[in-house]
Amino acid sequence: MKNIRSPHPLLNSIEMSPFTKDLEYFMACADEKNILKASHKLDIQQSGLSKVILQLESKLGQKLFSRSSQGVQLTSFGQNLYQLLKQTKAFWSHLSSQKMTQKLAIGAHTSIASSYFPKLLPALLKKYPELIVQTDFASSLEITRKVAELKIDLGLVINPVKNADLIVQNLSTSWIGLWSQSEKTNSKTLYFNPEMFMNQRMIKKFSNYKKIPIQDYEVIAHILKESDSVGLLPDTVADRHQLNLIDESLLTVNLCLVWHRDQTKLESIRFIHNLLKNLK
Repeated sequence: MKNIRSPHPLLNSIEMSPFTKDLEYFMACADEKNILKASHKLDIQQSGLSKVILQLESKLGQKLFSRSSQGVQLTSFGQNLYQLLKQTKAFWSHLSSQKMTQKLAIGAHTSIASSYFPKLLPALLKKYPELIVQTDFASSLEITRKVAELKIDLGLVINPVKNADLIVQNLSTSWIGLWSQSEKTNSKTLYFNPEMFMNQRMIKKFSNYKKIPIQDYEVIAHILKESDSVGLLPDTVADRHQLNLIDESLLTVNLCLVWHRDQTKLESIRFIHNLLKNLK
């Protein structure tokens, strides 16, 4: 994002973006009214934060804080600067939200997408006809990483790893079991997805089976429909293909919607979240 020069006389000495570190650090100090607390919030050394504030004051030629044993208070100049920066950030956030609602990238594993995208995407485009939707298909771990890195806007994933930058909303609980086309089968050929969450723990139970890895649940389901083999599948995929449960649930998984904290104001994400909570 390119820097802009503010027309206001308090800011016209700075080439700035509302998201530069020195200004963010200044706003954190103003919010906390304490350099030490602000340094903890920003996860930096107190001495380093004090140095940044002093450099900013030098750049502006004005004191931003009055310091005391109780902490710091904004000077008159600092208060005016703080209010202007809050307004500027709010304006930029509004512009960013308007721009990003024109384009939305959604990621999911193909098996999850097969269950949810047929209802989700038509409803989304009906609500936002001008929205440009992009899809990304990968493992839940990969989709979560891409959301955290802002490479895609949101993901439908199972059991996402914890990340302070992500907002995670549970949508439903599913489970993985052993399935077959036949209600009773003696087959010792097991198909499984090597990208499956906790797959090593599950397949240990089938030490006497011939194991064939296939990185697609839909392909496994189709194979089971045409043979007497067995396979490890999520219940949503098995139900869609009308397969029979051979063994009890082996693993419970949580389906979640994840998005980056920087995108909480996107109206389309809020709509998707509400829609998915009501999808069966």
